[in-house]
Amino acid sequence: MSDKVTQLQTALRSFFTAYSKQKKGATTVQNPRYEVTHVIDDPGNEFAGIQPPPEELSTALKGFNTLVGEFISTARNIPAGKKSEYVQELKILANSLQTTLTVFDRVLAVDREDIVWSSFTTYGNRTYANFSCAPRDVSQFIAEGIFSREAGGLVCSATLTVDYSFKYLSDTIGLHHLPPEREISEEIYYSPFLYQDQMKLFTFSSDLNINSQDYLKAVAAQIDRFTLKFHKRMLVLCTSYQQTRALKDFLQASLHMSERRLFVQVPGSNRLALIRGYLAHSRAILIGTASFWEGVDLPGDKVEALMIVKIPFANPREPMVIAKIQNFQREGKNAFMDYSVPDATVRMKQGFGRLIRSMEDTGVCIFTDPRLLNARYGSVILDSFPVEPIPYQRFDKVLLESEEIF
Repeated sequence: MSDKVTQLQTALRSFFTAYSKQKKGATTVQNPRYEVTHVIDDPGNEFAGIQPPPEELSTALKGFNTLVGEFISTARNIPAGKKSEYVQELKILANSLQTTLTVFDRVLAVDREDIVWSSFTTYGNRTYANFSCAPRDVSQFIAEGIFSREAGGLVCSATLTVDYSFKYLSDTIGLHHLPPEREISEEIYYSPFLYQDQMKLFTFSSDLNINSQDYLKAVAAQIDRFTLKFHKRMLVLCTSYQQTRALKDFLQASLHMSERRLFVQVPGSNRLALIRGYLAHSRAILIGTASFWEGVDLPGDKVEALMIVKIPFANPREPMVIAKIQNFQREGKNAFMDYSVPDATVRMKQGFGRLIRSMEDTGVCIFTDPRLLNARYGSVILDSFPVEPIPYQRFDKVLLESEEIF
């Protein structure tokens, strides 16, 4: 048994090492977790020349899986004592092996209903490769597995609608797959918060290119001026580490020898440590990315100013996003307006929700992405928020009108 394990480990290591070397320098893209991902469309071309061939590995894995099953059957005859614990651990390992086999087989025989990709992460001089697969569309699974049951289901959240419509959610979770006789009730319960009285929402009107350094420099200048005038904590939400780093570089000189404290999320930083440091200073600025858009509860004076730097569109080169875009295109729909914009709207509403957490909270929210005013889809996003946005070109307007809140 140990010889079989050693042989399989050696073969797997050789395969993934050869595959990683082959993909090095290929057209790939870094995702927010700083992995490099690559969608696999044609396994024949993808693994051409790789030794050992993936088909041989699949056969070896299946043989080993059979051997493990036989070993578990034998282990059931072990005398009492640690027998149950031993057998249970073997079953867990066998399930993990079966999952590996399933993924490997789906990678080698890509089905049109699957999205399959490889990912690479480098630590020091070593690169680790992984295979992943998922259904391109899970809406029918959700509809049949949950909502088709007699008991039905309940879906509730503060961010389910886009422009006061449930259509995007309904399509995503497959309610359109249910039979016509299945009753579906929709209800919007408006927030008890008095947004018009508790906060102000500002939107930047500019011709700046959002992908330019000039844009991020302008955003940094606004952060600097706001926190200099108002002695409040400020949360700045970004969509990439590139943005957090750039804002940090632009702000450090201004904040040097200042009572203000800057906390910036970068790869590898501890979110809880950032929050602890942020809460320890009354004039703190926290610049964060993905993990700060939701699931963070900072009521009262813990967040009184919120800035959202860019519309949080999903990366169109991410494997799961590619699959969703292709699904919409296959159905003859506009993938951008029917998927990308609604998805970004929901994400943006989640970020917006970091500001007002109770009836006593007050604050200022600033959207700095000019596309909200310049692009035709901007109105779809802005119309989904419960407060009328105030456009500004000069930041003096934000500072002046924010005095009504603070």
